Amino acid sequence: MLRKTILKTNFKTPSDEHFGRELAAIARDSVSLEAPYNDFGILIDKLYKKFTHLTKDFLDELTEILLDYLKTLSLAVNTVFDREETRKQIWQLGFEEVLMQWNLAGLDHPQVKKKIASTITTIMNYISKEE
Repeated sequence: MLRKTILKTNFKTPSDEHFGRELAAIARDSVSLEAPYNDFGILIDKLYKKFTHLTKDFLDELTEILLDYLKTLSLAVNTVFDREETRKQIWQLGFEEVLMQWNLAGLDHPQVKKKIASTITTIMNYISKEE
């Protein structure tokens, strides 16, 4: 079978070894960011099974899950992580308000779910911004 040139270029085809190293790097970076997220989701599910109402204990445990997740991400992207400062920020960015407004409300209440989710989104957006 006669092979036709598809495109003429000075591009040198990567070796199998080079291609393998590139794929390994992509996989390593992808896994280092996705694995903590999977664990985060599993831990959140367990937390919602453990508690039925919004309490300080629930938010304290949720804070610890967030802190562990953010610590793992900080290691993956090689950045500094101050656990206590981040804990303060989490509460200032919404958990204090959530507790004041919805203390002892059922975690299955649509407004409670929405408020917790929006607070976590706010926290993630705030922490991801470079200042």
